[in-house]
Amino acid sequence: MPQMSHDGGSADSPLGLLAAACNDAVPVVQNGSKRLSMQEATARQPPNRGKAPSKSRRPKQEIEVLQAQAKEIESRLQDMRRGETSWQHVAQSERLAVHQGRREHDELRLKLQDHVAIHTEMEALFHKKPKLNPIAASLVSTTREAWQSFHLPAIDDPWTNRLHAMHAILDREYGRMPHILRQEGLLDVVEPDAFRCKLIPPHATTATFAVHAVDHLTLDAPFDIVSATLWRLLGTIDESETNGLEERVDHIDDDTLYRRTCDTRHPVFNCRANMLTKRYAERDGDVIVTRSTLQDAQHPLATDKRTLVENVTGWIRMAALPQSDQCRYTFMTHHIFSPDTPLTPAEVDAMASLMETLSKAQRPSVPGLFPLTPPTQHMQGMQFPPCFLVTTRSMRFDRVVKSTLNAAIVAHRRTRTTP
Repeated sequence: MPQMSHDGGSADSPLGLLAAACNDAVPVVQNGSKRLSMQEATARQPPNRGKAPSKSRRPKQEIEVLQAQAKEIESRLQDMRRGETSWQHVAQSERLAVHQGRREHDELRLKLQDHVAIHTEMEALFHKKPKLNPIAASLVSTTREAWQSFHLPAIDDPWTNRLHAMHAILDREYGRMPHILRQEGLLDVVEPDAFRCKLIPPHATTATFAVHAVDHLTLDAPFDIVSATLWRLLGTIDESETNGLEERVDHIDDDTLYRRTCDTRHPVFNCRANMLTKRYAERDGDVIVTRSTLQDAQHPLATDKRTLVENVTGWIRMAALPQSDQCRYTFMTHHIFSPDTPLTPAEVDAMASLMETLSKAQRPSVPGLFPLTPPTQHMQGMQFPPCFLVTTRSMRFDRVVKSTLNAAIVAHRRTRTTP
């Protein structure tokens, strides 16, 4: 009988011969007592998985992954901000302000507790009359940061502390701007124009009162031209008025100024104004914030009754409009006055009348430009408290600002109409 192969064909058949030839062609590997074909031996070898990343390469890969995730999160945040309305932005800002206020409240409460403990310890030490240890002395000298009261430390104090105080004062006022816009009814308002001055009368228990002023109008020039012109003016000194007027401007950095003014032109009173100013770039325009300091350890202000120190905060916002050659200009100021004696009824009436007159006089006669009626001419013959004299300096400077911006707008109009 013909011998049968394991493939089912006889050894002499063509199928059997082909199977034998294949078996002869495949190498055989001896594995102990078992014979393995090369395919089986190769199949049993562990697969080559590539070289594992080194220990120095693994952290770099993880950093690259984290950087990619951070970019993706930042892109998502920017997309969310683009769709955010002004009201949502204000709500978010006020929510953050509430959290900040609560945190500051908790910090102040802890500091108060520390001060009470220090006071108790000091009383015990004084009763025992020992030498005061250095730690207790340093704790006693620790007080709430002076910048929150608009005070600047001296330069011989670490310069970083003085810089921190300057920026902290201005950044806080910048953060208040959306709230002030909402209070004035100017949030997301393009039309109509608004010009108003109003007196915030003194409270029954105090002589302090305030004056709020608003200019809200469309200027016939792009916001970047208006902003650059205004910033250049704020950083220079008017050399034409030197008799009784001393001014100095310190350029803290490219976007921060410190302007100190002493006006002795009044026969009785000296008017002082130390103004911090900072420029902020926004998505659709620029904002300039000004805030007066009430005391400066490097340049002390006199505390006698003849010296009137200006206490004012100002916000100037220049926002782009869909028309590329126009911008929306919003100027808000809050003046605070603290006279030694309360206002008399005649003074209150005179100031209320002046506020009404100024509100009407500020309306421009030419669209796209500022009015140039001197506000001080409306004060002739009126009875005012001495502390109100500091506003005359602000009014003079306001007139210089508006005339300079008008000149820039007119010049821009000429370039626009020139073929």
